[in-house]
Amino acid sequence: MRHIWLAASIASVAAVPAHASWEYAEWGMSPEQVVQASKGAAKKPSKADEYDDPDISHLLSAPARIGKAKGTAKFNFSAAGTLDTVRIAFPDPKTCSAVRKTLTAEYGKPRASEGSGGNYYVWAKTKEGNRIVLSSYPEIWCFAQFSAPGYRPQEKKQQTEKAVSNTVDTLMGEFNAGQKSAIKAFCADQWPTDFVMQRHCIDENSKAREIAQQFDVMKSKDHAVIWAQCLSQWKDKADGMDWVMMAHCLKEQEAALQAIRN
Repeated sequence: MRHIWLAASIASVAAVPAHASWEYAEWGMSPEQVVQASKGAAKKPSKADEYDDPDISHLLSAPARIGKAKGTAKFNFSAAGTLDTVRIAFPDPKTCSAVRKTLTAEYGKPRASEGSGGNYYVWAKTKEGNRIVLSSYPEIWCFAQFSAPGYRPQEKKQQTEKAVSNTVDTLMGEFNAGQKSAIKAFCADQWPTDFVMQRHCIDENSKAREIAQQFDVMKSKDHAVIWAQCLSQWKDKADGMDWVMMAHCLKEQEAALQAIRN
C-alpha cells in the first residue's frame, strides 16, 4: 500500500520549523488551507485514490519529490475535513531504493519489514515531528506516507458482520472438506516417484495448513484481503494448495500490515 519535497532538495527540510507537518501543510488543515499554503500547487486530483476506510478521502494532489525522485503528493483528509496523511506516490517503482537511501541519510536507519508481501520501512518520529512509512513492491508500487507521530488509521466504527461472514465463507469454504486427501494429492503430484519427499511434503503441508487456518480472517477487512491475495498466489485448481507457501505468505503480509498500522 505513501517527501521531501515540492521542488526542493532534502537539504531544505532541515529549515522547516518543527511544528510544520509536511512542507507547507500542517496536520489538521482544511483543504482550503492546504491550497492556500501551497500557493496553488495543490489541486483537486483528476482521479482520486479510494481507500478501505470510508472516512479518509484523497482531495488534493501536488507535484513532490524526495531527493531526486519525483512523485505526486496525495493529501488525504478525515471525515471532519482535516489533513490526515500525505502520501507521495512514485510512478517508477525502481526509484524506491533511492528514496530509501535519501530518507535514511536524513533520518537514520528505519525499522524494516521485508518479505514476499512487499518491503516496508518505518521512521517512527522524525525531527519534523512526522511518522514516515515507505512501502515498495518490485515493479508494482512505491510510495512514502507521512503522518503525525502515533498515527493510527481509523478503523470502521461499524462493520457489517454479515458481509464479513460472507467473505470468509467464500474464501474458506473450499478448504473445509477433503483437505487431508488434497494435500496427499498435491504432494504426489510434486514428487510422483520420490516417496520420502512425498511423506515430508505431506507432513510439512499438514503443519502449515494448521498454522494458516489459525489466521484470523474475521479480524478486519484487511485480513480478509490478505487471505484472498495469498490464496490467489498459492492455490491452483490443477496442482492444489501449497500450504507451506500459503502460511509463509500470510505471515509476511500480516507483518507488512502491522508495519503500516502500528
